[in-house]
Amino acid sequence: NHLIIKKTTGSVGIGTDGPTSNIHVGVSGADKASELRLDGTNGSSQVCGFIIDSSGATGNVNFKYNIGGGTPSTRMIMNTAGLKLPASHYLYFEDGNTYLSKGANNSLMVVTSGGWLQIAPQNSSYCHFYTDRNEFYFSTKIATNGNVYPYSNNAYSSGLANNRWTNVYSYGGDFGGS
Repeated sequence: NHLIIKKTTGSVGIGTDGPTSNIHVGVSGADKASELRLDGTNGSSQVCGFIIDSSGATGNVNFKYNIGGGTPSTRMIMNTAGLKLPASHYLYFEDGNTYLSKGANNSLMVVTSGGWLQIAPQNSSYCHFYTDRNEFYFSTKIATNGNVYPYSNNAYSSGLANNRWTNVYSYGGDFGGS
């Protein structure tokens, strides 16, 4: 291996004679592993590090970091299938209040500063929606290509006495059970 510093551009090449970016690490052979590692402290004498590595053979690119000592651990993996996060990690959006995570029983969990929602099929019969809120709100009409039934008993209700539905329409069906 060799180190090249291109005087005309200031680019640094490691393992390549023709660096094409500020720092260019060249590895010959598609199945060769490569790694870029930055180590230092965070100003409070805590070791922090960042590693980007690739096994070459798998096509995975691993992003690892750690603050506070220890060995940097994998935080996300990018490959041709997309982005993978370890189950204990979250995908945060720029606002810092919204993130996606793995919920219970392989569900997708959406968390905001207002609460959370989990969605996923939990068995072969139903797709489940769970939340920490008391109610669901839909800003537009709800249409179904089937029937709406109570989940666990045959008690049908159209709302509280002071807030019942004004009109209920049936297109070729019946109301209230079979």
